[in-house]
Amino acid sequence: MELTMDLQLANKHFVISGISKGIGRSVAFEIMQEGGFAHGISRNEDDLKKFGMECESLFARTQYLSSADIRDRASLKESLDYIGDLSGGIHGIVHCAGFGSRGRILDFSIKDWEEQFQVKVLGLLNMLEFSLPWFKEDSIGKVVILNGITANKPEFEMAAVSACRASVSNLAKSLAHDLAPKATVNVINLGPIITSRQLDQWKRSGSKIPFEDWLSWETKRRGVLLNRFGRPEEVAALAAYLLSPLSNYMTGSFISFDGGISVS
Repeated sequence: MELTMDLQLANKHFVISGISKGIGRSVAFEIMQEGGFAHGISRNEDDLKKFGMECESLFARTQYLSSADIRDRASLKESLDYIGDLSGGIHGIVHCAGFGSRGRILDFSIKDWEEQFQVKVLGLLNMLEFSLPWFKEDSIGKVVILNGITANKPEFEMAAVSACRASVSNLAKSLAHDLAPKATVNVINLGPIITSRQLDQWKRSGSKIPFEDWLSWETKRRGVLLNRFGRPEEVAALAAYLLSPLSNYMTGSFISFDGGISVS
């Protein structure tokens, strides 16, 4: 007899930034598999349309999607107001949007630093400012932030990314304090996860070995105790739990989802 856990997400509405690809896509699928509604935003309109058609064929659920950049306050507000109004209010958000850039601390231009700060810190603040007014008042709101383990231990080849992730961690603590008890704020600090970004990194590296062998080499280089990269659907399962009423006593938590890197 198969036992399953009801995460109590049925008929609840959530907004996901970066919904059309990678982890955001997997989080949306997990929510819909639990009977909830996954709405969201993405910068790429073509990816968003493709994702919407995929969801319609798999789940046949009403879904509100909008193209917006989390750095563009005007378009983001318009998108979140559109989603909030049509959905009748939301129960929480999952912040997945963002991108990285490689370079050591003295190699980055001020423009590079500003870009990473705008995406990781100001982008999160923009999402919160424009989504919180749509949180339903009859339940505890949920804020789930996807960050990275480099918030605690910088990756020297991604200095600006690491520094901004540390800022996000500090910000999340303040948010957890200020939004309690009406909402919870929890952070998933990610280690290496297999997404299109990893494939792009392999291509940029110019490596002559197959992608799977490159992943194995990267696993060893990064000190992943479980000897593999994580999968987006594994992250999605954890995010869904943090959106669930079952996690109502958790706030201000930072969960390392890194295959054991943090203790290696």
